[in-house]
This record gives sequence, C-alpha cells and structure tokens, in this order.
Amino acid sequence: MLAGLLYGLILWRVGPGKIAHAFADFRPAYLLLTPLFLLAMVFLKGLKWRLILRYYGIPYPIKESIMTWCVGALAGGLTPGQSGEVLKILYVKERTGHPYAQCLNTVILDKVFELASMLSLVAIALLLFPFKSSGSLPYLPFIAGIAIIGVIIYALLSHGFAGRIIPLLFTAPWLHKRKDVGAVLQRFFGELVRIRDDGRLFLLLLGLSLLTWAIIFMHLYVIALAVRLGASPPEMLLALPLITFVGVLPISLSGLGSRDAAAIFLLGSFGVPAEGAVAWSTLSFLAHSAVTMLLGWVFMMVLPPILGKKRMPISPSQSRRQ
Repeated sequence: MLAGLLYGLILWRVGPGKIAHAFADFRPAYLLLTPLFLLAMVFLKGLKWRLILRYYGIPYPIKESIMTWCVGALAGGLTPGQSGEVLKILYVKERTGHPYAQCLNTVILDKVFELASMLSLVAIALLLFPFKSSGSLPYLPFIAGIAIIGVIIYALLSHGFAGRIIPLLFTAPWLHKRKDVGAVLQRFFGELVRIRDDGRLFLLLLGLSLLTWAIIFMHLYVIALAVRLGASPPEMLLALPLITFVGVLPISLSGLGSRDAAAIFLLGSFGVPAEGAVAWSTLSFLAHSAVTMLLGWVFMMVLPPILGKKRMPISPSQSRRQ
C-alpha cells in the first residue's frame, strides 16, 4: 500500500500528462536488448548462488539454481527489502534434504556479496557525485554515507568484529534465551571469513557480483536511451548505484515510488526534468523488475511444488552431470 501511495503521489505532483509527454520520443528498438541483459543477469545470479551452495556441500544443478533464483526474485519483489528471497531455501531443502539453517546460510551469504558489492559502488558514487552535480549539494551527508558504508562492509567481512559484537548482543540478561541465535550467527560469520581467506573463491564471488551489477546498470542505461533521458553515461554511472540502493531499501515493494523519488532528486541534479526521471524509472520497472518477476512466476510453475510430493534428494554426481 505504501508503494502505491508513494508512486501515486509522485504521479500527481509531476503530472500524468507531462510523464506521458516524456514518452513522445520513445525509441522501442532499444528494448529489443532486454532479453539479452536479463538472460545474462539471471545466469550470473544463479551461477554465483550455485558456487555458494557447492561451498556448503549442497548439490544443486545450475539449471535449477537459475530457476530457483528467479522464483526468489519474484517473492523478493513482492516483499519489502526483498526479504521474500528466503523462499529459495524451501526449494533447496525439498530438493536436497539439507537442514534449513544450512540452506538459509547460502541465501544470506549470497545477499552479503550482493550488498557488499553494491555498497562499494554506492560509496564511489557518493564520493564523486557532488563534483559532477550541476547544483550545490552539501558534502557532509555524502561523507557520512561513505563512512557508514565503510563500517558496514568492515562488519560484514571482519570475523574479529563479529566475534566481539555478536556475543554482546546475544548474551545480555534480557536475551539469555536467544544464545542459540548468537551461535548460529557466529558460525555464519566464521564461514564468511573462511571464504574471505580463500582468496580465489572470495574474488570469484565478488567479481561475479560486480559483473552482474555492471550488466544491470547497462540495461538501465539502455532504457534511458529508449526514453531519450538526456543524462550522459558518466552521470548515469554515478546516479544508478544510488537509485538502485534506494530502490532495494525496505520502504516499498519492488522499489515502486522510492526509486522514482531518488531518480527525480539525483537525475534532477544533472538537469533531467522530473517527468523524464519518472518515465525512465517506470519503464525500468516494467522492462527489468517486472519481466524478471514474470520469469520467476513461469519457473515457479515449472519447478515441483515445495509442499508437494517429495522427490529423491540430488546426489553430488547428479548435480555435476546437470
């Protein structure tokens, strides 16, 4: 409901007529590239998740990891902060018989690398954005944002930090019944640090995450060309990480409304009119997010029901053959 209200308010303030006029020079030929971008994105997302599954000793075919990731993207798009992506653990549990906690760790670890790579790009954008903006933006919020992101990334990758903070959180007198949660989190951070220490796997997962973001941003830039947005490639390169980050915050569903507001503010700093920013944001949702969610719905129909008849678990040899 909040997403609909926020998006409706933006449409009312900007004006539906102006937004429709922004599509006057629409060039649909650019959208013919959408299937290529989306296929590359879902393949890389599924591949990265499968590498994490293999690290945990969970055999899962690449084909099913891609399809299951898309189903998770559908559930994530319908929930704030993409929290619905945890639905993937039900498919892995049903297919492999591994414990829920282990399956959940793979999903969380996948999001950690996705978040860390995004925050790295956001930090760079925050550092350079005030210099490229045509308006006079205060530097303090951008510097504070970089500092906060640095602390978050350090917390995600530092076992020593996690080892000191987590026990404090879960051994307090009023949380004595939640010590099991603290133990689970400590084991998870231990796995994360072991991956960090395994330089080859760490760089591979981080590289796949950054490559995926590059493909997503290229797709969003092509959509900007389709609506003749008027922002230059360097300007879009700075704005896209920030807009995408706001869109995944647990404010609305699929970033509807929040992404539009961020686009109006950030692209407006480069001289893009509000109606152009909303037109681009709306088309980005339809050509990127909505199509990905549609793929998730199709694959949900193809994959066996997670609450249906149980299948024989996949063996490691079967996973390698697939």
